[in-house]
Amino acid sequence: MKNSLRRGAALAAPVIVTMVVASSLHAGAPKPAILKLVLEGDAVAGIGTVTAIDAISINNAGQWLVELDTNNANTDIDGAVVSASGVFVREGDALAAPAGATVGSFDSVWLNSQGDVAWNMFLDGLTTSTDSGLFIGTGLVLQESTISTAPQLSAGTPYIGFFDVKGIDDGRFFVVASVDDPAIATSVDRALVWFDVDSDGDSYTEEVIAKEGDVLDELTDAVTDFGTGQENYAVNGSGQALFLASLTGATATNGALFLDGALLARKGDASPEAGFTYSSLGTSTRIDLNDCGDWVMLTGLSGATETNQIIVKNGATVIQKGDPAPGIGGETITGFGSGSPVRIANDGDVIWFATLSGDASMNQALYKGTSVIARKGVSMVDGMTVTTICGTTVTGGISEGITISPTGRFVMFRGVLDADLVGAFMIDLGIDADFNDDGMVDGDDLGTMLGEWGACPCCEADFNGDGVVDGDDLGTLLGDWTN
Repeated sequence: MKNSLRRGAALAAPVIVTMVVASSLHAGAPKPAILKLVLEGDAVAGIGTVTAIDAISINNAGQWLVELDTNNANTDIDGAVVSASGVFVREGDALAAPAGATVGSFDSVWLNSQGDVAWNMFLDGLTTSTDSGLFIGTGLVLQESTISTAPQLSAGTPYIGFFDVKGIDDGRFFVVASVDDPAIATSVDRALVWFDVDSDGDSYTEEVIAKEGDVLDELTDAVTDFGTGQENYAVNGSGQALFLASLTGATATNGALFLDGALLARKGDASPEAGFTYSSLGTSTRIDLNDCGDWVMLTGLSGATETNQIIVKNGATVIQKGDPAPGIGGETITGFGSGSPVRIANDGDVIWFATLSGDASMNQALYKGTSVIARKGVSMVDGMTVTTICGTTVTGGISEGITISPTGRFVMFRGVLDADLVGAFMIDLGIDADFNDDGMVDGDDLGTMLGEWGACPCCEADFNGDGVVDGDDLGTLLGDWTN
């Protein structure tokens, strides 16, 4: 295991106020509480008051980041990324490298479980061909215009831009990059690249897993582009990558989903629902991947408007538009939101957003599996009513509106309170040490834990998601022991 990715600024441990055990999701139990992290109107020291919430991220330790805008009159320095301990990075901050650069703006944020963030930042004070770079914290790893050394690209290929970055805990991060490979006819070419950074952050190696022009598994059509947004690709702690590709060929089949280059599904394929095909699988499809290799996607189906969306996990239906709304009697699923993310936790539960039939004041819900964890018009935060879930307006801003920790303990979402105040919120679902669901944490559950002792990625007794069942997890179980 390599050392942490941390370079530059680091996150402090968060103060977790709301502690709700996962057994609260069991039938008949109260809904978990929702904690406000950042709210419109909050003061950000030295910058201004919050006016908008953008990207969000949370890890297994409950550490979180929120990208926000403020009312600072100088629009060159009105944005920041904040954590539980205050400002993490702000627009206008001077950087140690590249020389003369300041932070212009941020791309999506993504925390790994060690509290490190690998990301693309846009830079001021530089030429247009060098004004972005890949950073770990505020430490530069790779600047725009750098020549790639990846053997999968032609000699002399420069990086000419970066879309999104996600880092994992072993010193690697994954990048959706733009390059200019002389062997590819177009002037802007897309590539999916793993970077393996050494322990001090001063050097790295590159591996391109797919690029524009490639003909991938089982196909004869070539890749023309990839999904570039945070919701349109995923990586996990095991180093797997789930991605979407646009393809040459007929419109009816010109999109596909891959896991490490292996074909999982293609536009036009039969869906798990008889008589329905995947009608819109492409680079805007919402996807996710957990540390166990389970995958999920939210995509469109052929057929009537009332049933033309589906969430699929590992090739099987989770829920379809038009189905009865789980846990909400008499209502049906009318949709999953325009651009709504879909997430999958290590326990296999899918976290998803739904719009509902019935009363418009309560027609949105956030689910973990089949359990409602937040509902429009019902859920409360600090005495105020949640009137929008996952969006930043009544109907929009839902892209990147939900994120989770890999274990699924923490769910973070954007929303609106009292139809007025946009914010970032967290639900702490705690842990569930009652492995056999008999209502007690006792010797049977301890036996289950001991059977998983040691290195055990994705095991249910690995409460902190570090891939090992050990004393830390045992302490958590004993803390929940039934008297």
